[in-house]
Amino acid sequence: MKAKAISLLRPLADSFLYVLLFLLCIAAATVLFTLIGLPGLAAPGAATLGVYALYRITKHRRVDIKERFSLKPLTARDITLIVAVAVPVTLLVQSVQFIVPPQYLTEAPQFEMQYGAFSVFTTVIASPIAEEIFFRGFIFKRLCASYHPAIAVLIASFMFSGMHPGELWSFMAMLISVFYSVLFLKYKSVYAPITAHITSNFIAVCFNFMFN
Repeated sequence: MKAKAISLLRPLADSFLYVLLFLLCIAAATVLFTLIGLPGLAAPGAATLGVYALYRITKHRRVDIKERFSLKPLTARDITLIVAVAVPVTLLVQSVQFIVPPQYLTEAPQFEMQYGAFSVFTTVIASPIAEEIFFRGFIFKRLCASYHPAIAVLIASFMFSGMHPGELWSFMAMLISVFYSVLFLKYKSVYAPITAHITSNFIAVCFNFMFN
């Protein structure tokens, strides 16, 4: 009974440790680039460092990198369909901020950027790619191997929400994370949630332009 409980909880504990490592990479990159006077490179630097650390940890496994992170190509039709579904889903999630009490809005962080081309690229392209490779291509995939997909979706979404501080922001991140996880299950490719995540962040940036 004890051995069964340990085997059941071990994937969950491992996943939390990997998330902690990812957070430490983000913190290290943020401190490093801030100290050298290049804070604008903190986000892409953290993303790159986090994914590289993940790659090094799993490098000993004799599995092709495409299979390891589910890098299965999508067709143009798949991408079009994913974007078409991601737009209304993202708008629905974004609408939450207009119906919650005002006191929670102050806790939702705004994009800390000057809306330059580099900042937009970081938010819309770099972060979604890194986050999805980590959360869907690695963490969620590992959880699915040990738990029922519905349980894995909830755990991964909870972890994903923890990366987005603020009660409102975390709640919105959890909702959209469920959508990303379902896409991963359907297409068996990390490119599916990456496509949706890029679409979502692009819409989020537009919302900041219009309503910030």
